[in-house]
Amino acid sequence: MVTLVLGIVIVVPRMATAVLEMATVVLKMAVMVLQMMTVVPKMVTVVPKMVTVVLGMVTVVPMMVTVVPAMVTVVPIMVTVPLQMVTVTLRMLTVVLQEATLLLKMMTVVAVT
Repeated sequence: MVTLVLGIVIVVPRMATAVLEMATVVLKMAVMVLQMMTVVPKMVTVVPKMVTVVLGMVTVVPMMVTVVPAMVTVVPIMVTVPLQMVTVTLRMLTVVLQEATLLLKMMTVVAVT
């Protein structure tokens, strides 16, 4: 009988500590659930933003693919057009000089006659 009472005296506190440990585990689980409840709404706002960013990338990358070759074709044109302008200007100057020499020749012919 004494051993039974001693066993109960020893077991009951252990049972109480086990119950307290279980209660702390349950409380920790509740805290984790609350934290998850705060995280989920943030995820709800973040995920659409991520989707819009990805969609933006999907629209920007093809534009970049079309813009870069266009730049490759435009830049040489931008270089060649001023050069062509210079050559045209030089041709115009040569024509003006040729006309001036013709005028001088005509004036000398008129002066001689």
